[in-house]
This record gives sequence, C-alpha cells and structure tokens, in this order.
Amino acid sequence: MKPSRNPTSTRIGRSLVGMVLLGAVALTGCSNGPTTQAEVCGSYNELADELESDQVSGLFDRHIYDAIKELSGVEDPFLALKEESNRMALELLPLLREDARGYGDPFAYALRAAVAGNIIDFGARAEPGDLGENLARVLETEPFIDHGTILRRELEKARRALIICDNAGEIVFDRFLCEILLSEFPQLELTAAVRGGPAINDALLKDASEAGLPDLCK
Repeated sequence: MKPSRNPTSTRIGRSLVGMVLLGAVALTGCSNGPTTQAEVCGSYNELADELESDQVSGLFDRHIYDAIKELSGVEDPFLALKEESNRMALELLPLLREDARGYGDPFAYALRAAVAGNIIDFGARAEPGDLGENLARVLETEPFIDHGTILRRELEKARRALIICDNAGEIVFDRFLCEILLSEFPQLELTAAVRGGPAINDALLKDASEAGLPDLCK
C-alpha cells in the first residue's frame, strides 16, 4: 500500500519544482529547440508528482536539472557561469601566489584558499563575484576544525595523492593547491579527477584544462 503524502509537504514540493522550472523557461532564450508553455507545465506536473519536499537535496537537484536540460535543449546550461568563474579565479591566481610567499606557511595558506574557493556552487546560490570577498574572510578567520598538521604528516610519507575536484572556478584553487603540494612535497605524484558530464557547475575536463591542471596532474 502506497503511503499517503502530507498535503503541506506536497504543496511545498510543488512550489519548489515550479520555482526551479522558471529557470528552465529563462534558459529557453538560448535553447536549441522550441519549448512551449505546455511542455514546461507538463514537466512541472510530472516532477511535482515524483518528488517529495524532504528528498535528499542531491537527488532532488538531479531530477530538476535533467528537466532543465531537456526543456532548453542545452546540454550544459551553466556553461557561461562556469567560464566566468574560471576566468575570475584565474585573475586571482597571481595574488594567491604572491600572498602565499609572504604568509609564512604556504601549505596552510593553500588549504585556506581551497576552502574559500569552495563557495563557488550555484546549486547553493553562490555568485562568481563572491569569490574575492570570501577569500579575504576565510584568510582572516581561524578555522573551527584544522587537520592541516595531520595532513602534512601524511603527505610527507605519501608517494601519490588524488585531488577530487568539485566545481568550476574552485578548480583554479585546486590548481593552486597542487602547485604548493608539489613545492612542499616534491615526491608526490598527483592525479586530479573531474566529473564526466555536465551537472550544474561541476568541473569537467574542459575546466581542468582552463585551470592548467594537466600541467601538474595526471
């Protein structure tokens, strides 16, 4: 017997689906094919029936963005935002290198910079312009949890390290971290992993190339 749904929960779920699919309507301005109001409303009804408002965010997002890609006919709807994020992060790269030299502990600086870069997640409503401000805030704040000393000890003994990249833009900070890792731990062989296909603003091979990671990692 199928469990009954909470009416309030269902209304909330439908509202969330409706708001996100409005983004699909906006995206149709650059669509590769026609998208009618009926198609958008049809997808809205299908998704609202399938999804619960308390569903795990990552699973919820996957359905939503699959619908956006299908409605717009655009395989990578966030491409322009990803390119902008990469560009802005690359503009900060010389500053990161200069600041690291004067920080006293380049490894600790690179770890904090990586934390700052993590804000670039459009699924969490970040904007590329948040990057510089967030970097300054992170560098001025003592972390609540700091396993840097433990990580340093492990890296001193390691021969290989895997860097799992998250988002575009942030991947430039991963590149900066790799530069510091190879400087501090020259015995390391680095491998970087990215997503195999478009998913919101997740980093792809194209982003890794734009960030310069192939010069440092497998």
